[in-house]
Amino acid sequence: MNEVNLQEKALRSRTAGGRLFVLDALRGVAAFMVIWHHFHYAFRGAQSNRWYERPFISGHESVMLFFVLSGYVLSMAVWRGRQLPYHLYLVRRVTRIYLPYTAALFISAAIGEHFLFSRLQLNGWFHLTWQERITWGVIGEGLLVMPVATLNTAFWSLYYEMQMSLIFPFLCLLISRLRMAGSFLLILIVSLASVEISQRTSDPYFVAESLRYCGFFVMGALLSKNHGPLTEGWKRLGTAFKWLGAAFSFGLYFHFFGILKGGGAVRLGLSDQSQEARADCAIALGAVGIVAIATSSEKVQRFLDKPFFEYLGRVSYSMYLLHGTVLFALINLLYGRVSIPVIAAIYFAVTMPLSHLFLIFVEEPSLQWGKRLTSRWGRSA
Repeated sequence: MNEVNLQEKALRSRTAGGRLFVLDALRGVAAFMVIWHHFHYAFRGAQSNRWYERPFISGHESVMLFFVLSGYVLSMAVWRGRQLPYHLYLVRRVTRIYLPYTAALFISAAIGEHFLFSRLQLNGWFHLTWQERITWGVIGEGLLVMPVATLNTAFWSLYYEMQMSLIFPFLCLLISRLRMAGSFLLILIVSLASVEISQRTSDPYFVAESLRYCGFFVMGALLSKNHGPLTEGWKRLGTAFKWLGAAFSFGLYFHFFGILKGGGAVRLGLSDQSQEARADCAIALGAVGIVAIATSSEKVQRFLDKPFFEYLGRVSYSMYLLHGTVLFALINLLYGRVSIPVIAAIYFAVTMPLSHLFLIFVEEPSLQWGKRLTSRWGRSA
């Protein structure tokens, strides 16, 4: 059986309504980790010395996983020969990502207006948000999806999601004409360029990050393109090798190997930005391993095929868009008045229902509107 047939067979056997449910489940779990990562960040900072806490505060890692997942999902239509014309594809992406984002942006601006210039005794990260008067200039910067935390600490990743959405069909066209070695070379080139640019002191246009995350989208696309052969290869592996692959992937993803930390990075003469770039590449490789295992292993799929994970996947984007606004509002209202565990309980109790309402009244109507537009315009064309 050739590679194309293997891929089609694997896709048909694991999709419902054209989607891989396991990818939605992974996205939901990752989004859930992001909301607790930011809660931890507000009170204790970015890092934790307790290794067992890392999976629960893996917010940055979750965003790297988002990029790999996006590359995987966006490229599926290309490999299956169902890619929309570019203008219709853009309509779908705008209504899927940008319109819900815009609604969340104005919600954050409206609520943030009441909590400007907070002077709570928390870390510097907390004081990056709602510390500037909300003018139309700030709103305009938000509408351009610039990766800054002025209105919401979680919005930064959408700059790269929208950026990659614009060029991704062309990337897939390039990948389809390259052999596997050429695709790996493309990833290596953009990764090295990202590290090199990160060594500089100034990168006002976020070029390094754009190149780096572009490589992660390409990784996801390659996984999707080779889904069938990967699944067959996974089935042929022995149990010991499967466990070894899973351990290595999670080790990279959660920094259990301590790559380029402390003295090692200093001895190599790496800047903080370059250390971050290299660490991101290690995280992305771990994310690739996790996605490859999840889409190939029937045991993992049975574990994730539960209503809880299905719901997390469905509400993940709304949860991602709203949780930062909820968190900062609650901290401003409650910090110093009630204990941190009580704030955590209220944070969860408020975030989930609001995310569900946002899903029902904003995200899903926007998605359906995009589908109706592309269907109507497609018929007229």
